[in-house]
Amino acid sequence: MSKTVFILTQLVPFLGNDALSIIVAVRETKAEIEALQKGFLQQGKITGVQSVNTNYYTLIMEAGNAIPSLILATAKKRREPLDEAREIFKKLLPNAHIRVVQLRDVINLEHLPEVE
Repeated sequence: MSKTVFILTQLVPFLGNDALSIIVAVRETKAEIEALQKGFLQQGKITGVQSVNTNYYTLIMEAGNAIPSLILATAKKRREPLDEAREIFKKLLPNAHIRVVQLRDVINLEHLPEVE
């Protein structure tokens, strides 16, 4: 089943002057994600809001126990472009565990915290 969700994204520094757009929160409605965004903005954190299809593919990077997994905010309908990107990231981060996943496999919609 195809489902659209809203994600809150943030740029994180990556290898010098580059940055990656990652998912920092997921909600089922735009109003909920915009409420979260308001809190981030009040803390001085610049974020973005996107809608994504949970059947789309993305990359998840796991660098170690002390660092949380990073889920890229880039979502693609087809897996092949991300397989190619995965190989590039593996060369840049040889010790990281990098997987191509469907968003529905990493987003648990039933266990999202409530927005106040």
